Formats: sequence, structure tokens, C-alpha cells
Amino acid sequence: MVKRALLIGTVSAVVMLATVLTLSQAVRAQTVASDRAAGYVVWPKVVVDLDDVFDEGRSVDTTVQITNVANEIRTVQCYFVDATPRCTNGLNRFETSTACREGQPTSDCRPGGSCQATWNETDFTVTLSPFQPFAWSVGEGGTVPPADGSPGGIINPVGDVYFLGEVKCIEVNSSAFPINANDIKGEATIYEVSGGSPGSVDVRSYNAIGVQAVLNDGAAQADRVLCLGSTTGSTECATAEYASCPAVVVLDHFFDQNAGDAPRRTDLTLVPCSEDLLAQSLTATAVQFLIYNEFEQRFSASTRFQCFRETQLSRIDSRPGQELSSVWNVAVQGTLTGQTRIRPVIGAETNVGHGVLAVAEEFRSIAVSPTDGPVSGSSAFNTVYIGTNPGKGDFVRFDVP
Repeated sequence: MVKRALLIGTVSAVVMLATVLTLSQAVRAQTVASDRAAGYVVWPKVVVDLDDVFDEGRSVDTTVQITNVANEIRTVQCYFVDATPRCTNGLNRFETSTACREGQPTSDCRPGGSCQATWNETDFTVTLSPFQPFAWSVGEGGTVPPADGSPGGIINPVGDVYFLGEVKCIEVNSSAFPINANDIKGEATIYEVSGGSPGSVDVRSYNAIGVQAVLNDGAAQADRVLCLGSTTGSTECATAEYASCPAVVVLDHFFDQNAGDAPRRTDLTLVPCSEDLLAQSLTATAVQFLIYNEFEQRFSASTRFQCFRETQLSRIDSRPGQELSSVWNVAVQGTLTGQTRIRPVIGAETNVGHGVLAVAEEFRSIAVSPTDGPVSGSSAFNTVYIGTNPGKGDFVRFDVP
């Protein structure tokens, strides 16, 4: 009886373990994460400023890396989403470009003009051989080397001297229809090179965000609409094809500090999960913030954006030059660190969603000695994603030439 009981216990344990592993694999197959390969991959923050159009004494470029983790050739349909704000009256006050920066204490535009958000996309295709990693300069372009039957390809540089936006890539078949597979991962590295003497090089990196396909059988999907979760009552996305976007985005950070020996700030980049790359139409998303300090005191704020939003935290709820009054400023919070929870406001539409993805960057200056000037440095990091929005998915529509 003892042996039989032990045998039953062992079998039960094996069954339970198998069940847990099966459930774990099912969960892993429907995840939005920055540390796993996926079928739809997003680099939320890409910036190029090779000619220093704002006269800041530095040159900026971004290297994007994409890796095929499959043991077979994979084709990836990609898009540069250009969200560069532009002056309404032509060239900016530096006479270098039409580009400008929103939310600056001094406008980048000439008198009479304003800095307005814009949006357009440029598509390109990458074919990767088995287990092939590939990286290219967004500002200078790159060439994918042919290998193992893959034809390779050429990626052109972005068209303008200044670019701010994102890169999106979708795993597709030879006819450019999405496939049920999770074989792509990526990273982005932003380089800033300052001139003068002695000059400096500052580098920061983050992982691309992968939205995994629900199935992983390699089959082609029926259309070029990615259903990130399912939407009740939708004619396009009644069934989920990819993981749902998160209900909450969590950011752990230092509060902004404008004064002292080591001033620091955190910049947040938000991009929508839903995007119509075919019609290039824009849908506004409202975002709510809950901010907690080390005393567990809670503060709140909100904002709205369309295709892209990059902002210093303490400029979300204050005007330029008034950052000391922001709930993200250390002078208001009284603690060095805190946590911000970002929740999109979900609407009732059945043809668009309001999920968001995010990355963050920290910028800090440190006074090395009384005789030397401050040394600036930065880091980039991914956020944490929690939960989903049942019955409300996101839509990514695309097409090919």
C-alpha cells in the first residue's frame, strides 16, 4: 500500500508538472515582452541627427539590430514611422531643417510658426538566413548580406537629416502575409558623439518590444491586419492573432532633479499599439498616470497623444521652465525614486484599440572636479507590462507596394 501510494503520488506530481509546463508554454506563446522573440517587433525610440540641426554640439544616430532565431529563412516586412515634429512656416530658426522639438522652453521655429506633430511611414523588406543577426545604421542605411539561400537586401537611410520615430517589423511569408511564428528579436543602440576638446561618446541601448503570435505553426494569416488581442463586436479582430497589449505599463525611475551636483531627468517615449500603416490615419489615445513615491503617497496626471510621444516626465504636467512644480520632480515628492503606472483609457470603438508600449531614458550630469566641466551620461531601459484588456484588442493594418 505504501509503494502504491508513493507511485500514485509520483504520477500525480508528473501530471501536475506537465500541466504547469503546458500552461506556462501557452502563456509564453501570448506575451508582450522585451526579452523574447516574437512575430511582431517594435523599436519605439529611434533618433537620427547626423548634422546637429539644433546646434547642440553633438551628432546622433541609432543602430537597429534584428535577429532571426529560426533554423530557416525568414522574411520581415518593416516600417520606419517618422514622427518628427515640423515647423509650420518652413525651416526652423537654425535654418537647417523643418524639424523642431515640441515642449522646448524656446521654440525651435522662426517667429510666426509653431511646432506641429506629423506622421508618415516608409516600408522596406529584410530577408534573414537561419539564425542570422543583422544591424544597420538608421542614418546611413545598411546592406543585408546574402547567405544560406537568403537574397539579402538593401536598407536605405531615412530621408531627412533629422529623424525621430520608431521601427516596426512583421514576420511574413513570400507573399507578404503575416505568419504564425515567433522568430524575431531586436535591440536598438543610440549613439551621441560630442565635438570639441576632449569630446565624448555616449551610448545607450534597449531591447525591442516583441508581440508574440498566439499560434506558432508557421501558417499564413488571411489578411494584413494584425489582431493584438480580440475585440468584442469587431468584424476584423473577433479572434486574437497576437498577444494583447498590456493594461498597465510600469516604470521605476528617479524623480527629475534640476539642481545640485548631479541633475538628472527621465524621458518617456509612448507609442500606440494600434496603427494604420495603410491609410496613415491617426487616432488619439488618452493616458492616465499614477505616481507613487517612497512613502507610498499617490499622485496622478494625464495626457493625450497620437502616433508618438517623447517627453521629459516633469513636462507632462507642467510648462517648459516650470518643471520644479511637476509631480515628477524631486522637489515636490521629497524622495529620490518612485514608480509611475501608465494606463491607457480604453474606448468603445470596434475598429481601433488604445493600448500603448513604452521605453524610457535617463540623462544625468556629474561634476567630476571644480576645474573640469560636468560629464553627461545616459541609459535606456525597458518598462514592465501588466495584464491585458479583455474584449478590447488593437489593430495594426499594413500593405506592401
